[in-house]
Amino acid sequence: MKIFHFKKNLSVALLVFSVGCVVTSCKKSGEGAAKPMDMDPTVVVTTIAGGGMGSPGTTTSPVYGQIGTANGPGTAAAFNAPAGVAIDAAGNVYIAEAGNHDIRKMTPDGMVSSFVGNTTGGFANGTGGAASFSSMQGIAIDAAGNLYVADSGNQAIRKVTPGGVVTRFAGTGTMGAANGPVASATFNAPTGVAIDAAGNVYVADFGNKMIRKITADGIVSTLAGSGTVGYDNGTGATATFTSPDRLVVDAAGNVYVSDFKMVRKITPDGMASTLAGNNVDPSVAYSQPVDGKGSAASFIVADGISIDASGNLYVGDENLVRMVTPDGVVTTLAGGGNGATTDGIGTKASFGILRGVSVNTSGKLMYVADYFTSLIRKITIN
Repeated sequence: MKIFHFKKNLSVALLVFSVGCVVTSCKKSGEGAAKPMDMDPTVVVTTIAGGGMGSPGTTTSPVYGQIGTANGPGTAAAFNAPAGVAIDAAGNVYIAEAGNHDIRKMTPDGMVSSFVGNTTGGFANGTGGAASFSSMQGIAIDAAGNLYVADSGNQAIRKVTPGGVVTRFAGTGTMGAANGPVASATFNAPTGVAIDAAGNVYVADFGNKMIRKITADGIVSTLAGSGTVGYDNGTGATATFTSPDRLVVDAAGNVYVSDFKMVRKITPDGMASTLAGNNVDPSVAYSQPVDGKGSAASFIVADGISIDASGNLYVGDENLVRMVTPDGVVTTLAGGGNGATTDGIGTKASFGILRGVSVNTSGKLMYVADYFTSLIRKITIN
């Protein structure tokens, strides 16, 4: 089976994803690190959906879910490279599938159905299955229940109403970095989206190494990033990013970005700083995850990111779920066990490679897109 890893080739703008193998790593605690949460039996990981035979079912190893398009309850459903997840006010989960080029809807009890898009892929607006996407990545939901999707293969941000009507929200479909009105602005493989309370949409513009902002009245600008690769902190174009992948925004308008081995923070005026992680050896694709505070902590490859009402961040760090407090203290919440899809308590559970992460406002319920195993995992924290 071929492996496609979005971080290993930073120049790739469009990927068609298939199931891959599991990358495992050893976990250790940094000096002065907080106690791992597997000591607390209330952190529980379960597989809520995926693993069905699919159509077609192409993977037979028990550590993987079956790749496919099947709808149905729980593990009777099948996915293909789920990359983004978002929870609505009623507890429904929307899943952006990079491999199937569609968005699936899962009810709180695990019933999966098709919402919008089709497995053929393309770049068409419309309702339900008449709309098409290409290798979508991040997905976010606003207070009214509208979805915003990083349609990476189409170089665009798409909007989906609660009734399943899909439109082009921003981007021409042509690769570029032009700011201006949404109809003429351009992006380069956008991978993450987030929405603030005022209706502004933030985009992790992966290919351009920038964080873009789309105002509620439809104007695109660059919040931070120069377009060159780096780890420089600073304001606006003086800041640099290496792999800006996913992002979230807090109640104060601060944006948090998963940037390869770091979590970066950007204030509303565009001042970028490093909240946690380090670039001690950025040439190493995979490093040891270390718990700790600020630059004493380290990540393997930070990807999906979500935030609760208290400002705690939850990061999909390859095959771990890490928690980052508002002052930058990193702990390992779940993952690290043996096997690709082991359910269980805290760090005794195991994952394949995580992409999308979505936590509810209380921080007690989380869904993660287990990308390379094509499963949706549920984490409860009591």
